[in-house]
Amino acid sequence: MAPGTGAPSLAAAAAGALLALSGLAVSLSAISTTYRRGVILDAGHFVKKEHPLITTGAYGVVRNPMYLGVILIWLGIAVAYRHAALLAVSTP
Repeated sequence: MAPGTGAPSLAAAAAGALLALSGLAVSLSAISTTYRRGVILDAGHFVKKEHPLITTGAYGVVRNPMYLGVILIWLGIAVAYRHAALLAVSTP
């Protein structure tokens, strides 16, 4: 589905792009923080004994900035396309 034309579509596209780029920045900041701390992120719902709690960078502001970044990216896409189904799927 292609976005419409006109001022409302342009404003939605700009707001969506801003949200998506913000999400990308948050995600990259989180990845950078974990890389600098030397933490290897494993898939799964467990905590290893040697895994330190990170409280600096993006993790000092929000508990899981990678999830926040992905949510902002999807929210930005939903706003840019002004699509209600995408908006419903992107909000937690």
